[in-house]
Amino acid sequence: MKFIDDISIEKYNEFVEKNINCSIFQSPGWVKVKNTWGYKRLAVIDDNSNVLATAQILTRSGLWYLPRGPILDYNNAELLEYFLKNLKLYAKKNKAKLLKIDIPEPLKNAPKKEFLEAKEDSKKESIMSIFKKAKFKHKGFTLQMSDTIQPRFEAVTYLNENFETELPKRTHRLLKNSEKILIETQCMDKNGLDDLMFALSGTEQRKNITLRNKEYFENLFEIYGKDCIIYTAYMDVKNSLSKCRQKEEEILEEIASLNEKMRKKKYKLEESLQGIQGLIKYFEDLYEETHEERHVISSVISVKYGLSSEILYGGMNGKFSKIPAQYKVYVETMKKFFEMGAVKTSMGGVEGSLEDGLLLYKSHFNPNVVEHYGEFDYAISKTYKFMYDYGLPLRRKILKLIRR
Repeated sequence: MKFIDDISIEKYNEFVEKNINCSIFQSPGWVKVKNTWGYKRLAVIDDNSNVLATAQILTRSGLWYLPRGPILDYNNAELLEYFLKNLKLYAKKNKAKLLKIDIPEPLKNAPKKEFLEAKEDSKKESIMSIFKKAKFKHKGFTLQMSDTIQPRFEAVTYLNENFETELPKRTHRLLKNSEKILIETQCMDKNGLDDLMFALSGTEQRKNITLRNKEYFENLFEIYGKDCIIYTAYMDVKNSLSKCRQKEEEILEEIASLNEKMRKKKYKLEESLQGIQGLIKYFEDLYEETHEERHVISSVISVKYGLSSEILYGGMNGKFSKIPAQYKVYVETMKKFFEMGAVKTSMGGVEGSLEDGLLLYKSHFNPNVVEHYGEFDYAISKTYKFMYDYGLPLRRKILKLIRR
């Protein structure tokens, strides 16, 4: 085996993209997203130059951080040992002060209902032993998202042809509710950024947070191209009114054609008519109030890399918070990624308690809870490690108090 730092992008992608543990965090594009960091792209090859392992490491001010890597066969203990040994030598040679590794291999991976009883990774003892032998310190099996750089727990929906039909009944009800009020969804490229930013601003105001600026998302499209998509849900008032009025006429005509014996059918039609007329009034009142023919309801931006895809940011128009359009947007995004060759979509982190509101929402999409091992640290400089562990958090707390 040989440890190299000059693997070509083509060879790197060929290996990583077909691995089930691939993620955008190990994509070559990610180092362009994190453009304030440096990076090292490393690999282990065999005697025939076949790639056995890869690692894309973000570097800054002495910190070397490997998010969701290395990509390798974790059943191969010898390979993992070889990688760690050579990574340490390489890091020391290149003036690194702290190595932080967050491996992609799941510790547990199961639906929420089965998660607590699910078995842990059979390789756990071997993996933990190898890192310990290599003098890496495990940060622990933490539960809070803020305990690690990348959340240790994430909600991941696995995609297949039956993905939509297998969604929970409550999700199907919410999707039907969106269809009843004629919500339309559209898949967009960077031309959909203005509507995305509008939806994100609604979430920022509602939660009193600051997300990313438009330049950040423009950069995502430049980097990932067609693998970066926006899905937005709209309410087209003019079109919806036209459809509702046409439906109203059809129902009235059908009622008029009924004879006196068809009371049950007449009753059902009158119920439908009442619902349609309620929608007509809603759309008329909405237009009178806003004088806008089209409204952005919800929007998300997502990226695919290899077999994996990630929903990165989403937002919704607070004025229409009772309309469950975000569920339709998520489902359409996942369906699109399946068409593009992805086998899973990550919806990001959740708290390890499995009782937070994030998981409650994400559970509508039939996800598995994926628990990762967490972070392993190797301190080349003990002073730097001390400052990272204690000095940095203290500085952040002081700045937070000052900013209040």
